Amino acid sequence: MMLGLGQYAAGTRPAECRSVLGRWAYRRSNLLFVMIVVLLVAACGEGIERTDVGLTASDGCVFPAEVTRTDGARPGVWVLLGHQFTGNRRDWDGLRDDLVERDLIVMTWDFRCHGEALCVTETKGESVEQIWREWMASLDYAVAQGATTIYAAGASMGGTSLIQVAAERDEIAAVAIVSSPNRFKGLDALARYKFVMIPKLFVVGRADSFAPVFSRRYHDEAMGPSRLLMLETELHGTTLIQDEHWLSLIHISEPTRRYAISYAVFWLKKK
Repeated sequence: MMLGLGQYAAGTRPAECRSVLGRWAYRRSNLLFVMIVVLLVAACGEGIERTDVGLTASDGCVFPAEVTRTDGARPGVWVLLGHQFTGNRRDWDGLRDDLVERDLIVMTWDFRCHGEALCVTETKGESVEQIWREWMASLDYAVAQGATTIYAAGASMGGTSLIQVAAERDEIAAVAIVSSPNRFKGLDALARYKFVMIPKLFVVGRADSFAPVFSRRYHDEAMGPSRLLMLETELHGTTLIQDEHWLSLIHISEPTRRYAISYAVFWLKKK
């Protein structure tokens, strides 16, 4: 059957199609084939394009990144996602897919010594102090690819390092920080925190050890718009984002302006 469709699609008619009835059947077969293709394309929606990128941080550390978008993605609107300690870029797959469906361009990567990234130190812990460099390289890549509006989210150490970078890079429009400590293995998000004036959203589980204390401090000391969301869970970082219950509540919304009513790009849906 598949061979027959292939022959028709290629324009090759079997001998019996030379009759009037055969020609009618042939036209009907081609029409049906075209209709099936159209329906399948409509059902599948816009195509998903994933691009693997090899990036190099300013100190020479090489790390893998991935950019995902639909054919109809809004030009220039990017979301960058940085994972937690011992995690990797796959931790964001669920949220990434949700954001891509909203026609946003999403970039994820593995921090040094994590996932498929090279390790330039003996242990993961020793590498953490420098992961801000991966944020810088990822931002540079996004800008070079035409990004004009960049939202960013970081989980645990990914958020701590993001705040450090947000104090230096004005390309970032808003940040979402999930379960992030104020300081972690050489990272210090508070050192220049007063310069992070963009909208900020802090998401944390109320029962997640000391994480609520860190998130509260971020919120209380924030300069510019800030919102703190305490969730009734003990889940931490990307494990919170991966949970189907919490992921089902999260969506994305572009701030209309950078004032107090525009806290950040990530919000919780109303039940």
